[in-house]
Amino acid sequence: MTLSLRKTECAGKRAGPGNREALGGCATGVRRDDMRSPLPMIHAPDRQFEKSELLGHDARVVLNIGIAVLIASTASRSFVAFGAPALVDFVHIPLVLCAVAMSPRLIRASRACRRSCLWIGVLLVVSIASWLDSGGQLVRPFAEWILLAEPLLFGVALIAALLALPEPARLVHARRLELTVILIAVAQLVFGLAVLLRGGFGDHVQGTFIGLGSGAHIAGAVATVGAIAACARAFRDRQNRGRWLLLATALMLLTIAADAKQIIIAAIPAILLLILLGNIVVRGSARAQRRARYGALVLGVLFFASLFVIY
Repeated sequence: MTLSLRKTECAGKRAGPGNREALGGCATGVRRDDMRSPLPMIHAPDRQFEKSELLGHDARVVLNIGIAVLIASTASRSFVAFGAPALVDFVHIPLVLCAVAMSPRLIRASRACRRSCLWIGVLLVVSIASWLDSGGQLVRPFAEWILLAEPLLFGVALIAALLALPEPARLVHARRLELTVILIAVAQLVFGLAVLLRGGFGDHVQGTFIGLGSGAHIAGAVATVGAIAACARAFRDRQNRGRWLLLATALMLLTIAADAKQIIIAAIPAILLLILLGNIVVRGSARAQRRARYGALVLGVLFFASLFVIY
């Protein structure tokens, strides 16, 4: 029925008490039943789209900050060794806090991230309780907590950001992070080779963590993580699989040259669990996944067994 016909019908109705609903519709030329139509349901997809766009924007910002954190935390020690102010060595802390400040909506969208934040809060309570028992300056419990919780907060922010992205964008950003980790590990390899060529070995092989007491172990840990990332690339990139595996081997040899025994021991269960729980073959059948998983597991066991026999 057209709008003019509705107005004509309304004109014949009197403003009696029983015609209030009719008058409510006559004032606008729209029936009361039409006014009760679920308009929010019409705009719900738009609001959902805006929310997803907002989450995607926050996730991309957090991931970009995460890459900056990785670079700053591994390169700052070299800058300090070459004359930069010592404050540069702590620039990664405000960057991590900035990433966490950008990710509350992302964290709320993930149950696992919310649970992790709960336990990080428990760590803060324990730090405050320890300070109340032992005494000291007011800033002490918060400084201790931030130093202990920084890598956990960083990991929660990164995971929440990746989970908030749709599948194609998530893969792109995850591979960007993976490539960043590999490049940082290659930097440890370059610095380590420079020391090895000058006759250094063991604790002198510190990578980019120059002058740090535990620099050799940290460089070995970074190289081991880079080796794992390179192996992941090798399983996906069939054309360059040999190159990626060669790079992973070189990075593990750097860990051995740095004499980082603790890192090697910790890497054994970590790598074996990663092989057992990870999807090694992308877009492969269940049978191909199983064969690749057990094959990689055998190679890992043989590698570490031969390493302990020789080393």
